[in-house]
Amino acid sequence: MYKAHIRYVGDNSYVITEFINHVPWDREPFCTINAASMHHIYEGRWLKDNRYIDGYIENLYLHGGNNRRYSESVADATYARYLVNGDATFVIKQLDSMKYIYNQWYDHWDASKNLYYIPAMPDATEYTIASIDASGGKDGFEGGEAFRPTFNSYMYGNAMAISHIAAMKGDKAASNEFLEKAVTLKSNVENNLWNDSLQHFADRFKVNNQYVRYWDFIRGRELAGMIPWYFNLPTQAQIFIQ
Repeated sequence: MYKAHIRYVGDNSYVITEFINHVPWDREPFCTINAASMHHIYEGRWLKDNRYIDGYIENLYLHGGNNRRYSESVADATYARYLVNGDATFVIKQLDSMKYIYNQWYDHWDASKNLYYIPAMPDATEYTIASIDASGGKDGFEGGEAFRPTFNSYMYGNAMAISHIAAMKGDKAASNEFLEKAVTLKSNVENNLWNDSLQHFADRFKVNNQYVRYWDFIRGRELAGMIPWYFNLPTQAQIFIQ
């Protein structure tokens, strides 16, 4: 199945597609979508032939493939891939683009909460509790801006990866800068997105309207609340479990 999504794009380069056939919301000219790109890299890091994931990562970082249409953890995935093949030269080559894209996400940063926010659809999780409730049950595909454990965990993972890669390059200032970003996110996810009543990480609303109130937690558990553990964000898993 994975092989069916490997697409040759010329000059001995490859990308990985999310859909076999073209869909209206993919990115021209190679039908890529950055929403699933990190998952493609996490899986593809085990391929013995480096051409496929090398080409894909360079498309994402050096040729505009990571257009931020969806939230992502591509830097984390790229670093995870380095831990498999040990190609430091290749991963350091992506560092400047990693930092640039990371900083572009500040258009989704709330400095008053020190957390990132995003609606359901560009977080690639349409029809969430937040998006459904914020519309009064009339919709769920779009809207419902929220401080989400998904997006904030992705940004934590990306910051940690960039810090590691900058250290590999010998850029101590950048390494410390992104480590500080990661530590801040970790603290705020643990302290502000953990819902004691639900015993789960959960969204808090960014919107305030007749249906929902700003900073309230959503009313139930979602799979999105498991994402911090995927990135080893919680200090000790047992401290949250009663």
